Amino acid sequence: MSVLALFVLLLLVLVPGTGALLAFDPTARLSSTTRLALAFALGYAIPGAIAFLLVLLSIFSAPLFLALLGVATLACWTVAVRRGAPRAHLQAVREEVRTERWPLVLGLAALAAFAVVRSGYLGDFPAGTPYRYWVDGMEVADAGGIPPSTLHHGALWPPVTSKMFLNAFTAGAHVLTGWSVPAAIVAMLWVTAIGSFVGLWATARELGLRWVAPLVPVLLLANRAIFGDEMTLDLLEYRAEIVGRLVVFCALPLGIVALRDRIRRRDAVVTGLLLAAAAGTHLVALTAGVIVLACYGLARLVLDRERRPVLRQGLLLGGITIVVAAAVLILPRGEIGFGGAADPSQYAATDVTFDKSRFLYSGSLAPADHPPRGRFYVPPGGVLAAFVQEGLRPPPGSILTGPAGTMALALGGLALALLVFLRFPRELRPIGPIAVGLGGILAGAALFFSWRYDVFIPATFGIRRLTDYAAVPVVLLLSGVAEVGLRAMRRVGPRGPVAGATVLVVLVTLLVLPSGRVTAEQVRRNHLAREAFAWIRSEVPCDARILLNQRTVGAVRALTGRVAVLEGMGPFLRPRMLDRVVETLLGARAFFVEPAANRAFLEEHGITHVILVKRFRLGYSPEAGGRPRPGRLRDVPFLEPMHRGSSFDAYRVVGVQGRGRFPDPSAHPAYDCRRDPLR
Repeated sequence: MSVLALFVLLLLVLVPGTGALLAFDPTARLSSTTRLALAFALGYAIPGAIAFLLVLLSIFSAPLFLALLGVATLACWTVAVRRGAPRAHLQAVREEVRTERWPLVLGLAALAAFAVVRSGYLGDFPAGTPYRYWVDGMEVADAGGIPPSTLHHGALWPPVTSKMFLNAFTAGAHVLTGWSVPAAIVAMLWVTAIGSFVGLWATARELGLRWVAPLVPVLLLANRAIFGDEMTLDLLEYRAEIVGRLVVFCALPLGIVALRDRIRRRDAVVTGLLLAAAAGTHLVALTAGVIVLACYGLARLVLDRERRPVLRQGLLLGGITIVVAAAVLILPRGEIGFGGAADPSQYAATDVTFDKSRFLYSGSLAPADHPPRGRFYVPPGGVLAAFVQEGLRPPPGSILTGPAGTMALALGGLALALLVFLRFPRELRPIGPIAVGLGGILAGAALFFSWRYDVFIPATFGIRRLTDYAAVPVVLLLSGVAEVGLRAMRRVGPRGPVAGATVLVVLVTLLVLPSGRVTAEQVRRNHLAREAFAWIRSEVPCDARILLNQRTVGAVRALTGRVAVLEGMGPFLRPRMLDRVVETLLGARAFFVEPAANRAFLEEHGITHVILVKRFRLGYSPEAGGRPRPGRLRDVPFLEPMHRGSSFDAYRVVGVQGRGRFPDPSAHPAYDCRRDPLR
């Protein structure tokens, strides 16, 4: 089923994406890797834009979406064929293979190896992934537009619109793959991973990395052995940010061409439109991409004699991005979802002594003013250490992990970046400013958040989320050094760079690529989760309100069509919703500790079934019951055993009447317990 879903999603992305690419670049002026990256980026943006428009107008439906997508795809291919684009591109590929054979062979070999490793996930069941991002698209598809309210944590809330472009694209993908939600998600993970790999490979080549370009995506996306591994780990779960990275990474090569060559204004226009699509997908990924392009543009202003064309292209690219991104974010009705960041005083209304955002994140009940801090929530030294350690991951306990080692590594990186900019071959020099700019601006943003906020989630945003990109400057700088070293091997002979690059790329790929494969233990636990969901579908009625000892993120809704009271988005930046959710989680924690004494919690939330997960992960557990204690649920008079096993226990609540009326799931989109999404 996942292979079939993969085939469908590849058709959805690459057929319109390739047609649009051929129409946009009929003479094959761009490099082959940049063209391939654009096929992925345009293949996301075109279906997404069509679905987004239909969603805004509240007229989204499968027939209308597919009809308009078909018309747009046919139009792109018609323009491309009439302009002779397919033939020109085939000729360009043959010419590039003739002149760049070995760099392309090495890159394609690394891509193929990465694709094989990622294919190991296609047959797996994505138990712990945040289904919420796919559910948001299901909701839009079922409602035919943006619903007036959504059901989270057993209650109704206004929808969040900051990722509505992604939701619209997902709605389109869902109407094609809705027969199996898990298969669609693992297939989308594969497409996202491969597209991101291609985008980083093309970006590295446009930055002048000819021989070692394949190592940039290998070290960033398939590497849990050396350097930072956050991007690799992120590809294990379906999240909005990985889709945002796909768009950004695949747009970067065209943006670099627009600022470097300044031949066509439409290069800047299309780059800006793609970045605007990324804005409606994930703003952090967009921020990283904008920083890279801005730093590259500044480097070009210094390196090039004619600065006015660079400024003109940069202003056009930036203007298109800002205007269209603002429209993508503002036009959808609902809440953008950043209230806590915009107005931190909203967090002040609390009746507990601990930080609710930290409790939701980690389950910690530590006092709100712990740990002790001065002006900064995290001291500047701690922020710098977080970026350096995440970027390089020195051995634990080594001298490099201390303050002196951290400062030495930071200064060493700065010196290397300066050397790259001043002394390296001209086409490689922008790597220095990009590395310094990306690392410095993100670290500066993290420092600002630490100074600006005194609530855990916004205050630590920088070191929790922005450090995901800390390995990018490290990998770029070291790749630049390796590239210069391989070019110097021409002194040995004309085949010197070929031999050196082959050994380096193959050796590094073989070293790190296996670290990103799916493990047998992960597969075993996911199989247990699948069995639990299948049991819920067959044994629990459609109108049930389920209490699990884990806070799930859309899994119960997507896979069973039933309501889980501890399921929904993490409302870290929506203080009013956060208050309600934390209150519910505290009640759930008390129930699992002393179920007999907390019957009132079941009454208050209308709980009909209690499920205790013991040997697998569906979501996040610290906030609810901590470690499972099956014995405490046994012999409770109002809990009737339905299932007891090694992986989960289930109980029916008897003799307990819920207080008040609760939302009927069948009246809300994306709740359909008749559909079997587990195939």
